[in-house]
Amino acid sequence: LKCFQGSPKISNCDCSGATSSVVGICGGATPMLTGCKIHGSIHGCGVCVFQGGKGELSENEIYQNAMSGVEIFGEETEIEVRANRIHSNRGDGVLVYDSGKCTLTSNTVEKNFHAGVEVRDKGLVTAQENSVARNNFGFIIARHASAMLEANRVIGNFITGVEVSRRNREEGSVRTVLRRNDIRYNLESGVKLWYDSNPRLDGNVVAANLEPLSMTPRSRKRVSMGPEPEGDAEPVAGELPSRFGNNSVVEMADVIRRLRDK
Repeated sequence: LKCFQGSPKISNCDCSGATSSVVGICGGATPMLTGCKIHGSIHGCGVCVFQGGKGELSENEIYQNAMSGVEIFGEETEIEVRANRIHSNRGDGVLVYDSGKCTLTSNTVEKNFHAGVEVRDKGLVTAQENSVARNNFGFIIARHASAMLEANRVIGNFITGVEVSRRNREEGSVRTVLRRNDIRYNLESGVKLWYDSNPRLDGNVVAANLEPLSMTPRSRKRVSMGPEPEGDAEPVAGELPSRFGNNSVVEMADVIRRLRDK
């Protein structure tokens, strides 16, 4: 299925078995795909949005594709992805790169072979209230990309929960922000900041990940934390060490020690 012009509405279809990507959106087309099953690409991804494609994907199941579930790339390419289940793809759940833009809202992104969501090469993602679980990585923001991550659940990924590296140095570029995310039970660090990243962390819960929150020296100089709560405000979970501002950080070693001491 290829949409290259107009604004078609496609609903409740079973799209499968393409040699390349199952659905292609390009050329300024603005389709709306709702309630479809998109799966079984032999050599490509489930949905490929490129060359100025736009539109909306809502309440679809996108799974078992040879590459990523959804791939967005190219200037003036922008799509809204809402309330989909994106799982079991051989690449990323969602991949945004080469100045593509994507808004992710209330999706379940799980069991993808690489990352749940990867943003790189000046891509931009706004992600709110998504569940990102049981992928190798949860979120990767790298190579001059930017992201606004707010109120997501990043749970039980097999490597890092959220990994941010190599900030965009261009004037006017968007700074990566992590706000009010719940980042738990990942099998390496919940949050890893490295290679000259400069995100802002504000009100996140980072708890019971197998490795400590990680910051390289260059990133430590540039990262900013939300202000500590005033007065007798209670943290969402655990303690609020001053070096993490208003982010609640409880390392696995602390959890084990508290259980041992009971």
